[in-house]
Amino acid sequence: MKLRGLAGALAAAGLIWAAVEAGTTIVSRDGDLVGVEVVTNQGDPTVQGLRVTTVTLSGQRIDEVIESTLDSAADVGPSIELAPFDDQPVVIWSRMEGSDFELAIAHRSASTGWPVHALLTSNTGSDSAPQFAIDASDRVHVLWWSNGAGAPLSFQCFSSITAEPLCPLEDPFNPRRTIRPRTPGPPPEGAGGLDDPGVITGRIVASADHCVANPSAEPEHGVVATCATGRPAVYQYSGCVLTVGIYDARIAQWKVTNTNLATADLNGTSVRDIVEGMLTAACH
Repeated sequence: MKLRGLAGALAAAGLIWAAVEAGTTIVSRDGDLVGVEVVTNQGDPTVQGLRVTTVTLSGQRIDEVIESTLDSAADVGPSIELAPFDDQPVVIWSRMEGSDFELAIAHRSASTGWPVHALLTSNTGSDSAPQFAIDASDRVHVLWWSNGAGAPLSFQCFSSITAEPLCPLEDPFNPRRTIRPRTPGPPPEGAGGLDDPGVITGRIVASADHCVANPSAEPEHGVVATCATGRPAVYQYSGCVLTVGIYDARIAQWKVTNTNLATADLNGTSVRDIVEGMLTAACH
């Protein structure tokens, strides 16, 4: 990956930056580690922004700052992925705009570096904790809390270049109709395990509750690719329950199931691994 280092220019200008939030890290096709984090100017704590750092296989460290974020507006919770068609990093995060947080995006260009960021949302809610995936058609599929924990999780896809919406805003965990169990009558006692995912029939709200019975996995939500075209799958793990939504283009709606992980032996398996396994099984 060809990145334009800005560390020297920052040092020459007397700007020393310190990380104030842990960033997320991914691996490029070349094996480089690419991470994003929020940094603040130690000379002026009111100024902060996003820094993207690449560590190459040879150990070289290259720092870049998304310059349009260097101001007093708060930038929170950045998430980073690589666009499959150009292997360039895309960052989505929550940015304070006026009195609330909106989602912002920046997609690096191999020739010109980081552009001025763009906003994905413009509303009166507090959009936070974005997680996303990018498909081969340059669409970013984003799942986020529409107004913090307790509000519905929202899903929408956008162009990673223009930030224009490419699919409608949806609540994927609120199915339009009830999905009935496979067998007549009430679900048997214990339904909802790994062998019998069960069903969700009501609205699932955004939350981050730990599973007291099985604390080995942290609460999380995310987006994963599927074998089908169109929207990818979304999931949330909270309070021992893993909720997965898979969009079925044939009927134009989300199919939502839940899995109770209270007694599951994860044995080092991540929640995301479980979701990917469920999707692989659904593809065959």
